[in-house]
Amino acid sequence: MQKTLHSTLFAAALLAGVSSAQVGPDVVTFRVGETIGGADATSHYTGVAGEDAYSFATVSCNIGNQTLDWYSSSHNHPVIAQNMFRLRDGRFEQLGQSFLKHGFCALSQSGCGACQATNCDTLGLGCADTYSSGLNDGRGGGRKSEINSTSGVHNTETGPTGGTNRGRLVVPTSELDQSNPANAAASYFIESEYIAADDHAAGNAANNASYRKVNVSASRNLSGIGSTVVGDPAIKAWQAEDAGVVITEVTNIDEAGPGVHGYFWVAYRVTDNGNGTWTYSYAVQNHNSEDAGYSFAVPADAGATLTDVWFTDVNYHSGEPYDNTDWSFSQAGGKAKWASTTTPNQNANGNALRWGTMYSFGFTANGAPQAGTGELTLYTSGLGDVLTAPVEGPGAGGPTQIGTGMCYCHSLIAPCGNIDNTAGCANSTGAGALITAYGTTSIANDDVVLSVSGAPANKVGMWLSGTAGQQVPFKDGNLCVAGNTERMELTTTNGVGEASSTVSIVTEANVLVPSTRHFQIWFRDLASPCGSGSNLSNSVRIDFQL
Repeated sequence: MQKTLHSTLFAAALLAGVSSAQVGPDVVTFRVGETIGGADATSHYTGVAGEDAYSFATVSCNIGNQTLDWYSSSHNHPVIAQNMFRLRDGRFEQLGQSFLKHGFCALSQSGCGACQATNCDTLGLGCADTYSSGLNDGRGGGRKSEINSTSGVHNTETGPTGGTNRGRLVVPTSELDQSNPANAAASYFIESEYIAADDHAAGNAANNASYRKVNVSASRNLSGIGSTVVGDPAIKAWQAEDAGVVITEVTNIDEAGPGVHGYFWVAYRVTDNGNGTWTYSYAVQNHNSEDAGYSFAVPADAGATLTDVWFTDVNYHSGEPYDNTDWSFSQAGGKAKWASTTTPNQNANGNALRWGTMYSFGFTANGAPQAGTGELTLYTSGLGDVLTAPVEGPGAGGPTQIGTGMCYCHSLIAPCGNIDNTAGCANSTGAGALITAYGTTSIANDDVVLSVSGAPANKVGMWLSGTAGQQVPFKDGNLCVAGNTERMELTTTNGVGEASSTVSIVTEANVLVPSTRHFQIWFRDLASPCGSGSNLSNSVRIDFQL
């Protein structure tokens, strides 16, 4: 297949943030899913078996001070990887990966510098080279497993096996379906990376990946949002979208010889849920390390309770020999750890965090974040080598949540159709207020704390208790306490509609012997949907013991 040279406009400042005139050849991914001139250039193939398939154009640029080998008659040429990622509900995950395009006949295009043209066996200084989305179609590509990703050396090219979309960047349709509100609210990204032996030998492999944010249409076609972020792997998109994300570059020093390093990226985000729990999300991207990753561990105090533990990787397909078995999880010795289910001695093709892939991890914990060290154990180095990065993990767990939630606002008892099946009736925030209780059920301990979230901000409320429960429409919500009732304490919600009790619940609710109490909060809501000016949370039932 021929490559055609198109005239292009000179694009000034497109390499901002990427140092130029590196010593030796230095290839960067200059454009992802677009032409030099900035026009979208992606292909979406007919979906098969619940998967959509893609390829996209790439433009490379040699920003070094030596020509870059591009010999199509031998294996002294770059290979090109393509990946897709998604940020949804605070999780940054890789959705798919393709087989590799093997480069041939470098064009001496202008557009990324003062091009010093050469014949097509090399890419000249300041010169660009374009592969259309059709040329990058993974169906005509080679296996990633045949590349030494740290040295860039490769000697064979085995094509994909399978059906129509073999070798292509395939993604489950369910992860893209825009009729799913979670997907419609998500952000998507595509990434390309060039692997080239002479670039790596010169120590210039750290900047070979670039990403671009894309829109996914209702028909699941891709279109660009902005231009390519040059020299940054896709994991950096997470931080670009969320300033609370912390990212560290981790170097596997001299992995392929002096000055020839393997690179990983470790990122994390901790979110305070406002109810005594925190969500911990992590992602580790293997940029180009052939050693790969065997396990990833973060600090987790033995007193912390971890729930909703999750792990996502990205599947190999079309004849790649690597196993797709998910990593296992354990919590012991002050660490939360995910690990491959096999060692390299058991299976050289086990599920390791290999080059050009990103694995994501997380959980919810009742321990506040504390600084510590994340540990990435390597796979093919005999499991003896550990790379580290600063991360935060959960400290000792806080109070235990107790009680049974009750009196949720279903359709039959919503005063004006303001339904919320998971909390009290919807208030002016658009959702209902939710009450939770923490501590123990011991009367002697007297350590119960009531909390509410989802109420209007900066509004006065009153904690209520009763010896019995009910569900009777009242104001904009439902009165859930009955029997002998008590008005326990006035409080004011904070700027995000949260508040906690500060008084002795045992005393204020008159709990003298083992017995049951129901609790809720009644709060002002001047912009209330039913117009009454106030609303209530659902209730929580606590069975007190001695």
